[in-house]
Amino acid sequence: MFELVYTSRASSMMTEIELEELRNEAIYFNSMQQITGLLLYNNGIFLQLLEGEQHDVESLYSRIKQDFRHYDVRQIYSRPIDQRSFSSWSMRFINVSPHLRQSSHNILLKDKLDLTEDWILPNTAKMLIKAFQHL
Repeated sequence: MFELVYTSRASSMMTEIELEELRNEAIYFNSMQQITGLLLYNNGIFLQLLEGEQHDVESLYSRIKQDFRHYDVRQIYSRPIDQRSFSSWSMRFINVSPHLRQSSHNILLKDKLDLTEDWILPNTAKMLIKAFQHL
């Protein structure tokens, strides 16, 4: 097993309908490729964890980098893993934009969600992933 985490910026602010379409596409494609993961969105910024066989994850990441819906794609880290963190989610999507936050997101430090420029830091990314893994 292998995991890869990246951030990106939306080419334009995405509507709820566009985000739903993106989520549905990810669920469909990832289930066919046996890829699981987490996708966070906050006012135009994405953080995504992909997990699966290394070749499949790297192939998907190459495809993602070419997607017109976002830019400034930055790999934060990648590594071999013993087991999946999101094994039951072909793609768990959570919109953490301030106006849509749920009370369950209060377990996270508010600044870790709001300071999206820090999402590119491996320690911040790992903290967010771990927190949402248990929701």
